[in-house]
Amino acid sequence: MENKIQQLTEKLYNEGVSKGKQESEQIVAQAKENAEKIVNDAKKEASEIIETAKKNAEELAKNSKSEITLALNQMVNDIKQQLQNIVITKSISEDMKNAFKDDNFVKELILSVVKSWDGSSVNVIVPEGKAAETKQYIETSVDKALASEIEISENPSIKTGFRLVPSEGGYYINFSDNDFNALFKDYLREQVATLLFGGK
Repeated sequence: MENKIQQLTEKLYNEGVSKGKQESEQIVAQAKENAEKIVNDAKKEASEIIETAKKNAEELAKNSKSEITLALNQMVNDIKQQLQNIVITKSISEDMKNAFKDDNFVKELILSVVKSWDGSSVNVIVPEGKAAETKQYIETSVDKALASEIEISENPSIKTGFRLVPSEGGYYINFSDNDFNALFKDYLREQVATLLFGGK
């Protein structure tokens, strides 16, 4: 009897160990499978993160390069523009200012403009203190019919040159050193650009 109990106990024990071993092997196998899946998922995710980061870095580098190139081109154009302005200003501003300080030059310019004036009578407005000598110069330089169409007046706000106002009004034309500077700057800009940079 004791022998049968011993056998039964051993049988139960062996079955329990065997079952426990089988279950533990299944748990280990499942854990390995889960671990492999986690590692594979992590590798995939890491690869995607690296790929995205690489694309972002390439895009950033491309955009940065474009912005730097654009900024550099803008800076070069600004420097070119400043150089042109310096050359043009140095070329004409001082000479133009001196020319308009010369009363004879201004009177000859007035005479030239009124002789070619195609409209009706005109008012020539000169700086303060210049009306009498300008009127006398015009009257001695043109025929009486034309002289009668020209009125000479003064305006203290005009410092150099003169202003032409048609009798019907509506507009006026300024002839000052600043106006001629602006005119010549536009005219010379392309020539100076070609001289300095071989083109615009």
